[in-house]
Amino acid sequence: MKKEKSIFSELATELQQTNIIYISLISIFLLIIVDYLNPTGRVTTELWFSALIIGILILFWFVINNKILALFKINSINALDDINIYIFISVIGYSIYLSTTKQNHSWKSVVVILIIFLSLSIGIYRIIYLQRAISKRLKKDEECHLVDLSNLYKNNVTASFPIFIKDRAVIDDLLGRESVISFLYKSICQNFSTQDSFVIGLSGPWGSGKTTITNIVRKKLEEQNSDIKIIDELNPWISGSEVVLLNSFYDALLNALGINYSSRKIRRQLKEVSRYVIEIPTIGKSLNKVIESDINQENIEKLQTNLKKLILNSNEKYVLFIDDLDRATSTQIRFLLKMLGSLFNLPNVIFVLLYDRNRLEKILQDDSKLNTSFAEKIINQELQVPKVSETSVQNVYRKCLVNLAKLYNVSDKEINNLNSAFQLSTKNMDNPREFIRFLNSICYIAFSPDINLNRNDLLLIEYIAFKQPDLFQLIKNNPNLFVSENKGNFQMNLSEIWDQEKLINKIYGFYSQNLKAHYSQWLPILEVLFPYVKQCEMGKKQLQINNNSNEGKMNNRIYDGNYFDLYFSLSEDYVLGKNKKIKDIVDKLKEKFNEEQIEDLKKEIFEESKVNISENIRLFSMYANEFNSKTGLVLSKVILDNMEKVPYDGKAFIFSVRRIAASICVSLLRKVPEEKVSELLKKYNNKYELIDVFDDLCISSGEFEKIHEISSSIWKRMCIDIIKAPINLFSDRYYQPTLIWNLYNGIEENKKEIISEYLKSIATKNNVYRIFYSLMSISESNEGIGYTFMQENYEILEAAQLSLSIPINISQKVIYNIYSKGPNEDFNYKYKDTEINIGQL
Repeated sequence: MKKEKSIFSELATELQQTNIIYISLISIFLLIIVDYLNPTGRVTTELWFSALIIGILILFWFVINNKILALFKINSINALDDINIYIFISVIGYSIYLSTTKQNHSWKSVVVILIIFLSLSIGIYRIIYLQRAISKRLKKDEECHLVDLSNLYKNNVTASFPIFIKDRAVIDDLLGRESVISFLYKSICQNFSTQDSFVIGLSGPWGSGKTTITNIVRKKLEEQNSDIKIIDELNPWISGSEVVLLNSFYDALLNALGINYSSRKIRRQLKEVSRYVIEIPTIGKSLNKVIESDINQENIEKLQTNLKKLILNSNEKYVLFIDDLDRATSTQIRFLLKMLGSLFNLPNVIFVLLYDRNRLEKILQDDSKLNTSFAEKIINQELQVPKVSETSVQNVYRKCLVNLAKLYNVSDKEINNLNSAFQLSTKNMDNPREFIRFLNSICYIAFSPDINLNRNDLLLIEYIAFKQPDLFQLIKNNPNLFVSENKGNFQMNLSEIWDQEKLINKIYGFYSQNLKAHYSQWLPILEVLFPYVKQCEMGKKQLQINNNSNEGKMNNRIYDGNYFDLYFSLSEDYVLGKNKKIKDIVDKLKEKFNEEQIEDLKKEIFEESKVNISENIRLFSMYANEFNSKTGLVLSKVILDNMEKVPYDGKAFIFSVRRIAASICVSLLRKVPEEKVSELLKKYNNKYELIDVFDDLCISSGEFEKIHEISSSIWKRMCIDIIKAPINLFSDRYYQPTLIWNLYNGIEENKKEIISEYLKSIATKNNVYRIFYSLMSISESNEGIGYTFMQENYEILEAAQLSLSIPINISQKVIYNIYSKGPNEDFNYKYKDTEINIGQL
């Protein structure tokens, strides 16, 4: 960590860089002259009083106009401190004069003492204020989240969470480039000439480590060569105009020589050179004419001669590194190269230019005013950054990832499980700079201790989002084609649920036409993440739609319907913050059962907007397996009591949050004694609005026999009661578009006939559009939202002898039009900008 300079060091630097002392001495001299002439003795009291009033007003105007009071609160040395130092030095000098001339008891001494006291007070206040600012900066440095890649590689990191890597060159070689480092170091040490400068080019693509190499060489030169002085870097692409570039170079060189840059002679000479070299209207010469002509004119020769003498007399050698040459404009590059061969051609000076040769040649080729071979004449020696072996790069990347994971307290077992993900995610990194962006964009999520998803899946899906965002979006928008466990009831149209062959064809067609055709290089990662992709790679016949292994749910895998959506929302601030709150409560509940914590968890999950409740349910699902039977029973009751707040997911391709909530209840109840489970669930056997929840409980509890039997019995009893009563599921009290299918699934025999009769018995003018909408199939694609009535659903409506009234809004009109066209197995009718609003039904 860079050590903070003390206040007094900064003040000393300020005095060196300004003329405060020089001006103060002049002021003391003027005060002595004024005192000697004693003009105040000839002034009347009235005039003194008037002058004092005017002086106070002028001072007041100066303070207000220049916002001097605001300078008191600035956290760095500024104009206020300069003025205060100037006043203090001046009055101290004048007080010495008064003491020498025995005027200690005069009114002048009183005024001087008052000014000294005021100046000291301001100075002490500013020192205390600045010291506190330094302490705050140091504290922030200690709490810094940024670390160097080299420190991460060496596991020498003390930063706060979350940890981010600095995107800048380091002073350590992590990729085994000792040969070019040694070669560049020797080239600098051995090529100084007392006659001319020497120009070395270091070429390599962006991100190949040129700056890192030169940083190491700089450090080596500073440690081993006391006679070599490194001039501060010059960035031509930052410098701007040729005037700034020329002045920046001379400024750096003269400072290295220890020459007062503000000296009158140097300024005059440089001004003359600048007027000649740079286009100035009064001179009438353009830059193009100058750089193409002989520039060794008398004024330039004088400056060069003086500089050569100063350099040779200093008995030192000078190195100037110029980075990012290929980022400069062609005009800047042309100017710099011309100057290196003329004005900057100085003894005992070596220039090291850093660039990408291909980019530099392209820039020069596009410039008709400069022959590309000119660069070769100027550059005396060119070194290439060697291509590092893939093995070396992978080893560095893996070690950095392992060390970063350990900093986040990821266990050794988990790190071993992440080996394949590390290898897959770093295999195609273009350069270390991209790797740093990868660490900063992904790992604080993938390694976070507050996220309970599968780290392997999380790292790989975040890598896809980082490197191939369109593929990430494609996966997110097509969950039914990637999720192979706990798919949910209505994530696809009903014909695909009943016709597995059709679903297999759809999945395999998507794999062939999209993934294999456009994202073949990503298949190794997709095969790790999604069983469907791996099965498709083995052939269409290997596709297994009915997967009830529950391995995905137990390990929070991305291909499980309960967790799929979570993997695509963790980068959102709300989700991360909410997950932290839920996890904290969960951790406390795991330690000790507490009614207050139960209430807090209820508030965190259910007292939000519907959108947030959906996210909260998904987040809580990650912790459903972590409770004992007592806590699990209480939390299940909390979820079932608040299920009316859990929103229905209207779009057919999104997994039901209500089903996820039901699945959480199964996980919470798995250790609870059977009689307790039965006692809890039977409390809801008349809550017909929960028919979908009991359907989901039955499906999700397949491997837990006691829960499955109890929930199945209650669900089927609900279905019988609804049919017999009949209970109108399309009334405002119960209505959800999916409930009719939960009823349909609960009927043992003659499903179509029973449902048709039921619909006929409860249909009214007010709910008929709801009935028709519930039997529609819905799909969404880039072409828009598609609606259709499948043959089987159409027949149910026909058997119920239902008819639609004249539509009174756009949603009813869409349903009316689609039904009028008759049954269709394809989504031929698509609405790009129209989505049915169930509130209008």
